[in-house]
Amino acid sequence: MSDLEKFKELYTSFGVKFNESKDEAGTVIAFGGYETHVNNKIDGYSGFFTEVEFDPDGKFLKQGFWE
Repeated sequence: MSDLEKFKELYTSFGVKFNESKDEAGTVIAFGGYETHVNNKIDGYSGFFTEVEFDPDGKFLKQGFWE
């Protein structure tokens, strides 16, 4: 099981909704931002967000936090 699959399974098991986007560079899972209405399990200031990046094979690369 890849890091991406584990991550998605864990957060889904908690009932956490997330945005997922894929391209040739891999997959990005995003939380927060101005779409806080999408998720009632992630909290924070409006406009703050985090992205978790995975390579094309689903291996964890990095996580960033921004405003």
